[in-house]
Amino acid sequence: MKSILILCYGPLHRDPRVLRQIKWLKEDYTIYTAGYTNSEIDGINYIPLSKCYPGLFSKIVRALLLFLGLYKIAYWNTIRKIQLTTLNNKKYDLIVANDIDALPICDKISSNQKIPFIFDAHEYYPDFAQKKTLTTWLQKREVIYQCNRYLKRASAVTTVASGIAQLYEQNFSVPAILIRNSSPYTDIKGSIVDPENIQLVHHGGTMPGRQLEKMIDIVAILGKRYSLHFYLVAPQELKWYEKKIINYAKSTKANVYFHRPVKTNQIIKEINKYDIGLFLLPPTNTNYKLALPNKFFEFVQAKLALAIGPSEEMANIVTQYDLGVVSNTFTAKSLAEELEKLSLHDIVKYKNNCIESSKELSAGKDEVKFLEVIKKSLA
Repeated sequence: MKSILILCYGPLHRDPRVLRQIKWLKEDYTIYTAGYTNSEIDGINYIPLSKCYPGLFSKIVRALLLFLGLYKIAYWNTIRKIQLTTLNNKKYDLIVANDIDALPICDKISSNQKIPFIFDAHEYYPDFAQKKTLTTWLQKREVIYQCNRYLKRASAVTTVASGIAQLYEQNFSVPAILIRNSSPYTDIKGSIVDPENIQLVHHGGTMPGRQLEKMIDIVAILGKRYSLHFYLVAPQELKWYEKKIINYAKSTKANVYFHRPVKTNQIIKEINKYDIGLFLLPPTNTNYKLALPNKFFEFVQAKLALAIGPSEEMANIVTQYDLGVVSNTFTAKSLAEELEKLSLHDIVKYKNNCIESSKELSAGKDEVKFLEVIKKSLA
């Protein structure tokens, strides 16, 4: 049986996209995952990687190297050398890189072991920053270098949205295969809607750039008939923002509730009890402008009506399948106005449309495409 290394520097145990990759592959291949967290999937080999927490001097040295354009030295002048040694202790037939930072190390293993690697771009990495600072400018230069140097060496590049695929081809002359963040088909019914208690839900990362305050403002505008239920995940360094959001919700006196986040494989079942999936994402960078996230497809599989801002990738699907409302602008007032127009009949119609289209919008087609990419790379 051929073996595949899946390298992910993010929190693998709660990354739906990477978890789907593992599940799609584990029946026909020996899977090794490597990173900082275990996938928590039975029967999957896990290679824990060393992690370092650079001090001020190390950060200054790295910044200086990036400023001078010494990108290879900056990359390998870190824990990456130790990680490379750890990863080279096993033999693989293929690597799937899930982070831009994984590209150089995967290219090195690919060269050492004479095997191909695939790069799965979860976003458009050259434009990831929320703020323009010296640090983000240096990081952007490094990312552009990595894209120019390594993308064409990959046997295939895949990504999450058509707009992002177009950017990789336009800016780096690399065709990217679209494999969406679609969720597995879930055969459940939609919840019954109480017109006097319309429940909105939002789940995901707690990041300042997402401006979660705007969604709280929506419920404050709508009044007592509406409530918003948050399932938020905040890394330790962003706990301050989570506290800020909680305090802001209290200050508005809106019906906003904060629930403990559930495991990735429990999200759809958990949010199924609500009525409307809410996501207003101001386009503060390219990735937010072109977002087509996991939560969008989880809303669909949970059989919720959808309420979103005019984010083009999401809006196209909502409009095509008539799944909910799309605001005219990215303001709380604009989306609140669209929600205020909804009758009980409208909400039930949108939920039923999710039921009708949930197989079409499930992960089935994306699984087939991903497995084709794997087979072609191994051929």
